[in-house]
Amino acid sequence: MRGDPVGVNSRMGTYTNFVNLADFCALSVPAGFRADGLPFGGTLISGAWKDGELQALATEWLNHQPTPLGATDRPRPVEQAVTPESEPTTAPRYRLHALPDTTPPKPGLRRVGDDSGRSIVLEVWRMPAHAFGSLVDLIPSPLGIGKVELADGRWVNGFVCEGYALEGARDVTDFGGRRAYIEQGR
Repeated sequence: MRGDPVGVNSRMGTYTNFVNLADFCALSVPAGFRADGLPFGGTLISGAWKDGELQALATEWLNHQPTPLGATDRPRPVEQAVTPESEPTTAPRYRLHALPDTTPPKPGLRRVGDDSGRSIVLEVWRMPAHAFGSLVDLIPSPLGIGKVELADGRWVNGFVCEGYALEGARDVTDFGGRRAYIEQGR
C-alpha cells in the first residue's frame, strides 16, 4: 500500500471510486453468479459519510438471502426468523413422493434423469444465514439439503431425499407440489 497507494486504491475501488468525485460513498456486495459461472454483484451508493449505514444494509442483504426449502411448509423450529418469498418451480426433472409413516406426509423430492420428471412447486423462504444452519441441523434422515434445479435454470439449495426412503412411498408428482397433495386430502 505504501509503495503504490493510488494503484492499490484504484484496484480495490474498481466499482466504487467514481462516487468520490460526487461526494458520495459506495460499497460493492456480491449477489451470486451469472449463468456463465462468473460472479455478479451490485453497488450500494449513499451520501457522504454514510458508510456505516451502507455496511448495515449490506450485512442485512448478505445475511437474508432467499433459501428454497423444497416442497415443505414453513420450517417450524425457525419460523420466527423466516418470511415467505416466492413459489418457483423446479426444472421438469423431478418426482415428488409422500414418505410413508410420517404425518403429515413429508415430501421426498427426487431428481430423475429421464422424461418421467415434472416441475414441482417449491416454497422459498427468506431467512438469516444463522437460521439456515440451525434448520439444517434439525433435518431428519432421509431428508437433506442438496442442489435443486429451478425452471429458470438456476441451481439452489433445497430439500432432497435419499433414494432408499422412496421404496414404498406414494408418488404424488401429478399434484405438482406438496401443498396441493395435502389439500386434496382435506
